Amino acid sequence: MKWTASDFIQLATLIGVLVGSVLIVWELQQTRELTVAQLESDRHNMNRQSAIALAGENPMQAFAKACTDPASLSAAEYQSLNYVFFESFFTMNRSLDLATMEVYTEDEWRSHIGPRANWILSTSMGRAWWEAGRLRFPPSIRDAVDEIYASLGEPVCQETMNKVLSRALEIEQSYATEVP
Repeated sequence: MKWTASDFIQLATLIGVLVGSVLIVWELQQTRELTVAQLESDRHNMNRQSAIALAGENPMQAFAKACTDPASLSAAEYQSLNYVFFESFFTMNRSLDLATMEVYTEDEWRSHIGPRANWILSTSMGRAWWEAGRLRFPPSIRDAVDEIYASLGEPVCQETMNKVLSRALEIEQSYATEVP
């Protein structure tokens, strides 16, 4: 059988259609993955916005009280901290989800846990909150936070806050004496 120019054109067209079909399927798969990632991001943002709204206008006032006098926390202040703590863990969970989708590496998502877990666990109230609710979180987050918790000594929030306030006053006084 002798190949004619028409046969080569038909073969080239067939190969072009097959390659085009493969590229379309690949593009559809990428579009689906992007859509899933966007929906996941939207879900996390909605959870975060809800937690922030429910935390009230000044959750750091409640955190300062948890740091210095946890026994005096009101029910409303406890709920405020509850939502702030949950927001922190939503962020950790989002990082884990992104690692599951291979957007983050293991080290990247774990790097988001330390700073958030440390400030929560710096208070006795934060530690009690973690102990009461740790089973609500995925095992990989639980394990990472438990590892941090096990490495901590006594809660140092009040001590740290006192040192910072004392130093701030020293700095303020040094400027006051330097001004003519």
